[in-house]
Amino acid sequence: MFRSLNNLYKEFSPSEKRTLIAFLFITIISGLVQVVGIASIFPFISVATNPELIESNTYLSNLKEFSGISEANDFLVFLGVIVLLTLIISNTFLAFTTWLTMKFVVKTTHKFSYRLLVRYLGETYLFHLERNSAELIKNLISEVPRVINGGIMSALEICAKGVTCLFIIILLVLVDPYVALLVAAIMGGAYFIIYYLMRVKLAKIGHRSIVLFGERHRNINEALGGIKDLMVLRRQDHYLKEFQKIIQEIMQIQVLNRSAVELPKYIVETVAFGGILAITIYLISVNDNAKDVMPMIALYGFAGIRLMPALQAIFKATATLKHDIAAVDLFYEDLKGTTDQPYDANLVENPDKTKLAFNNEVILEDISFTYPKSPKPAVRDLSLQIKKNTSLGIVGASGSGKSTLVDIILGLLEAQKGNIVVDGIKLNHSNIGQWQNDIGYVPQTIFLADSTITENIAFGIPKDQIDIEAVEYAAKMANIHDFIENELEHGYKTVTGERGIRLSGGQRQRIGIARALYHKPSLLIFDEATSALDGTSEKAVMDAVNELHGQITIIMIAHRLSTIMGCDNLVWMERGIVKAQGTFEELMKSNSDFRSFAEPSNLSETE
Repeated sequence: MFRSLNNLYKEFSPSEKRTLIAFLFITIISGLVQVVGIASIFPFISVATNPELIESNTYLSNLKEFSGISEANDFLVFLGVIVLLTLIISNTFLAFTTWLTMKFVVKTTHKFSYRLLVRYLGETYLFHLERNSAELIKNLISEVPRVINGGIMSALEICAKGVTCLFIIILLVLVDPYVALLVAAIMGGAYFIIYYLMRVKLAKIGHRSIVLFGERHRNINEALGGIKDLMVLRRQDHYLKEFQKIIQEIMQIQVLNRSAVELPKYIVETVAFGGILAITIYLISVNDNAKDVMPMIALYGFAGIRLMPALQAIFKATATLKHDIAAVDLFYEDLKGTTDQPYDANLVENPDKTKLAFNNEVILEDISFTYPKSPKPAVRDLSLQIKKNTSLGIVGASGSGKSTLVDIILGLLEAQKGNIVVDGIKLNHSNIGQWQNDIGYVPQTIFLADSTITENIAFGIPKDQIDIEAVEYAAKMANIHDFIENELEHGYKTVTGERGIRLSGGQRQRIGIARALYHKPSLLIFDEATSALDGTSEKAVMDAVNELHGQITIIMIAHRLSTIMGCDNLVWMERGIVKAQGTFEELMKSNSDFRSFAEPSNLSETE
């Protein structure tokens, strides 16, 4: 546990570390104030049971003389006021410490959630291909609070209450060392034995909780994401049963964890009460005068009132930490190396919209790429030349490397071998952002946010920074402006619904094209952008694309050859290699595999 917490501590910023140190310092002061409050009860009870102590005790006699009070009863009232003020100060300080704690928890949770999102958004595209989005959402929503409350705050609680217990024990040792050590051994030992017996089980269910939270998020994502299919197939029951099974196990774990944390206090309280009775009997048996025993009994009783909750808090925090330490380790692995600011320049949109000059050609030189854990390269020794304002169609069977090639051109995947050269300039980490500023991308499935048409075309740009003229220009280029203006009641202010549910497939695709054209790119890439559309919708999209021919460089991936027959150049790919290239007619004559692929059913599929 200590290694895990130390690793996490290293990820705190200097200001956060200073806050932690200040918090610990305040905690020590809080412990001292509580001890003073406990100690103040001793002289008050002593004087109340034996007024002669005012004159016989040097300290009390000097205090009485200093206060100027002559009557014993008035002096007792004076002592009572001091005790009350001490307790008020002590509790006020405790309340202040609690407020600081809550403020620290909320602030740290927000900052760490932001840093984790920075990490995820700044990661490579390959990272997102390998990680389930439900897992990332779970980490941001569920695991960060567990780490802060169950990890960091539990550790601070152990330190805080540990200091309080230490000071109380020291005070009791000064009064009667044997009894004090006996109290510490009985109460502390009881909690230690209970924790020792439960620690392995707590760690085990902590690990299991992480798995179950991930499964719960995945279940919800899949059920809501595929709701249309589930309704048609009438298979909602499958996800309901899976969800019920998951939450049942989560519930069992939570009951077990909370029981392990809360129930031991009743055992220890019973032991403590028996201990106080035993101490009372012991003190009475060794003292002839009951008056002499009462102050000490009151002191131990009041100390117990403070000590018991502190020991329970230490046990609860230790058990919680053991349960949540797996979340701390997981969180650290994803968080390490991040800061409060985006560490990747690609996260920040280029403020001056600088674009890499593309006036002549893009050349791919001997490009190769292999996915992790894959035995074969997805793209191998691929070379290609793309002239400005021409159109290139990339064709091949599934798994031929088409989408991987496009992802490399987009800068989402980094080739392990070879270079991409734009007008004589090699792409690298320093200029990839400028290259992406000059690319428009239209995927097969367009993501539409539950916001207006305008906001979806200018996706990711704050409302007050959207260029309305650029939005309308892009919509006109995408051949959807007239539809927006004439057929939508609220025009560009129309809300599309979640994932564009209120629009047809063709309309969504054309909004996707408008989005890609918003920043006036020199290169427009279509990744099977019409494969899921019917013939009518595809024709509307292709009409928009055809109007762009000659005005912009276009790269198209397609399964249906009818969509790329008009391209200036076609590339036929097999197993990550360019097997042939040329016009449609040239490939039909020169390549038998292409001819087999371009059978009449494939050509006429959209007609």
